[in-house]
Amino acid sequence: MATVNWNLIEGETATLNREGWTATRGIIVSDIGSSYEGQEKIYRGFQSLGVEIGERHPTYPYSYLQSVSGTALSSDIVKYDLTYEPMKNVPPEITVSGKLASVQTNLDVSGDPITVSYTFPSDYKHDPNRANQTDTVTKQLNKSIPSATITVKRREIITGSQLAERALYYEGTVNNSGWNIRPYDDANTWMCSTIDGQLAGYILDGSLYYVYDTVYVWEYQSEGWNQKIIYVDPNTGDPVPPDAEGNYPPETNKEVILYPQIDFSPLTIDL
Repeated sequence: MATVNWNLIEGETATLNREGWTATRGIIVSDIGSSYEGQEKIYRGFQSLGVEIGERHPTYPYSYLQSVSGTALSSDIVKYDLTYEPMKNVPPEITVSGKLASVQTNLDVSGDPITVSYTFPSDYKHDPNRANQTDTVTKQLNKSIPSATITVKRREIITGSQLAERALYYEGTVNNSGWNIRPYDDANTWMCSTIDGQLAGYILDGSLYYVYDTVYVWEYQSEGWNQKIIYVDPNTGDPVPPDAEGNYPPETNKEVILYPQIDFSPLTIDL
């Protein structure tokens, strides 16, 4: 029967950084049996350890076994190096970037229609019917508006199925109010555009817990994510001009709601 020496000190290391403890643990297994070949000897000795990938370090509670390497020291002795790394307590990374987005509008900065007018002279020769008549047209122009992106990368305990459900629920939605990252922003200004993740490992702590490195992306539009549609006269290529009070016929202007509104706070409640 193999003999396991758990108290080997030589070669053991431990390093603490902001993510937690990374440690290697050295163990000697002897009396494995001289009848086994080299690789089988290493495998048999590993079975004698009785450890599993993902289980907790006996000293550092947030570090978990990630790899085991074995080195044959003689025909009957194998040294194993067990590497433990933190899996959960990795601080999130938050990236914020800003830019300008281009939209079309027929309103100026004060919300007034963009119009130009011309009164034809009394001796207008090209079309006498237009003499002394005032013609007003309105225009659509390209406008740059503030836009931004927030990207949050974090490590969390979640299964691939749960991550997929989260993506299906949140992606393509906009905020219904201020949320914990941006508590004072208006509703409908932030869209959840991306949720994805990559399996980082798992934790064996009584039960099996999967750990993913997840990425969440929100995009901002200062004027909201609804689309404003106006009627354009096919003969002139211009929007219909407003009346004398500056109002448009209601059927020529419409704001279309394209995305459902939900609460984003549950996604980042622990940041």
